[in-house]
Amino acid sequence: MTGGSLNGTGSINAGTNNLSLAVANGGINLATSYGQVAGAKLTVTAQNMSSLNTGVDSVTANIANPGDTLTIDEYNGLTIDPAGVKTSNGDLTITILAGGGIDGSGVLNAGTANMTLASALGINLTSQLNQVVAHYLNATSLQGDISANTSIDRLSADATLGSVLVRDTGDLNITASDVVRAAPQGNVTIQLDGNLSIAGNITGADNGTVVLNSTAGNVTTTAADVFRSEEHTSELQS
Repeated sequence: MTGGSLNGTGSINAGTNNLSLAVANGGINLATSYGQVAGAKLTVTAQNMSSLNTGVDSVTANIANPGDTLTIDEYNGLTIDPAGVKTSNGDLTITILAGGGIDGSGVLNAGTANMTLASALGINLTSQLNQVVAHYLNATSLQGDISANTSIDRLSADATLGSVLVRDTGDLNITASDVVRAAPQGNVTIQLDGNLSIAGNITGADNGTVVLNSTAGNVTTTAADVFRSEEHTSELQS
C-alpha cells in the first residue's frame, strides 16, 4: 500500500497471478494503454477517483471517498468477484473494449450515483437480488443479452443483438431521454416490485415480446410510441 496516488505509463503485469493495488490516500490512475494492469484477479482499494485500463479475469474494488468515481476499461471480458465493486456514491463505469462480457456473483454498487456498463458480449448480473445498485443504470451490449437484478431509480438498456431482462426491487423510471431496446428477434422483460413509469421508448424486436410486470405497484406510460415493434406481443401487468 502506498501513501499517495498511484499513476504512470508503465505496465503492471502479474501474469496468471492475482494483483492488489492499494493506496491509503489518493487515487489509482493507470489507463494510458490497453491492458496496462494485467493479472488474474485484481483488487483495487483507493480513497479517490481512480481509472484503470485492465487485462484481468476478475475484479473487486472499493473507492472510499464520497462522490469519487471509478472507471475500468477492460480489454476482454470481466467477472465481478464475490467481494464486489463499490464506490461511495460516485459514478461507476465499466467498459469492455474488445471481446467478452460482464458477469459474476459480486455486487456492483454506485449508491446514489450513476452506473454505465458497456459490454461487447452481454451482461449477466443475476446471481442475487439487488446485484446492481445505482441511481441511473445505462447498460449497452453489442452482442448478447442484458440481464440484471437491480436496485435503481432510472434505466436505459440497449441490447444490439440480444434481449433485455431487468428485475428491480423498487420503483423504476424510464425517462424521455432513455431507451430500452432489444435486437431483431429479441425480447424485453422488466419485472419490479414497485411502480414503473415510462416516458421513453421500449422497443421490442419484430415478432418479439415486451413484458412489463409490477407485482405491487402500477405501470404507467406517457410515451406516444412506447412499443415500436411492428409485430410483437405486449403485456402490461400490475
